[in-house]
Amino acid sequence: MRSSGKRMRAIMKMTVRTIRTYFTRFMAILLIVALSAGFFAGLKITTDAMLNTGENYLADQKFYDFRLFSTIGFDKADIEKFEALGSVDSVEGAYTVDALVKYKDKVSPFKLHSLTEKTNLVSLEAGRMPTATNECLADVDQYTEDDIGKTFTVVDENDEGVRSQLEITEFTIVGLCNSPLYLGLDRGTTSIGSGTVSSFIYIPEDAFLTDVFTEINLTLKESAEIYSEEYDELIESYEGEITALTENVVEAHYENILAEYHITPEMAEALGMESPSVYVLTRNENAGYASFENDTAIIGSVAYIFPIFFIAIAILVCVP
Repeated sequence: MRSSGKRMRAIMKMTVRTIRTYFTRFMAILLIVALSAGFFAGLKITTDAMLNTGENYLADQKFYDFRLFSTIGFDKADIEKFEALGSVDSVEGAYTVDALVKYKDKVSPFKLHSLTEKTNLVSLEAGRMPTATNECLADVDQYTEDDIGKTFTVVDENDEGVRSQLEITEFTIVGLCNSPLYLGLDRGTTSIGSGTVSSFIYIPEDAFLTDVFTEINLTLKESAEIYSEEYDELIESYEGEITALTENVVEAHYENILAEYHITPEMAEALGMESPSVYVLTRNENAGYASFENDTAIIGSVAYIFPIFFIAIAILVCVP
């Protein structure tokens, strides 16, 4: 025991002597370790903070769990069939159209969305909400408060299919907004113009002439943390049911259209009328949602790289 105690005292004396001899180097290593720990803790907290902020934002804006499309659209009767599902919390139809829009002297492809009340709610960042059919909200990432009061024009170069969907073609900017559909800077692709959507605007539902919804958005009663295995399992457990109902609804809608025009399936086939296609999308198919997950993962990975970087510096400091 005495021998062990003497050995410990000798080690302590040697350590103190070494620190005194190389005090500057010791302090440098100590600061490097402190910086490394600080960067690691800070980046890990940032990752968690980003995820929590994203979780709260998407919940507040009623971001969809499923987004449904078909090549013949949906009507109000279709909405009611989804509302009857016990697993569904909110169901809402929405209108969208891709159009060439002129702002100042530039014409670009835009995505025009109808304002919704139950799902995918916009967050107003400046100005006010539209109160008239010819008013709109502009993309806050693309425009500033100086643009409020100016006008977007849906140009005549758009084909008849686009122009026939809109009640009016000029919209005055009264506010700027964020949309949960666009969490990143990517605004999507289109079949018109340059092929890339330049920006989006939100207009009142009354600005659309058609009664056929472009899409249906729905949220589930059950929920789980975003990007978690629990959320993926939740979506997977309901995806089959939602897909089957969507296909049935669209098929019934198609048959009603044929009956309305007194067309048999054989006649439709002869006329080249293809059976409608159905697309059931989850959040994972949303570019902004996917890129946000990647961004948080990158920050989490960087948190592990910094300690390695500082350890390498510490090793270099220790080398005589």
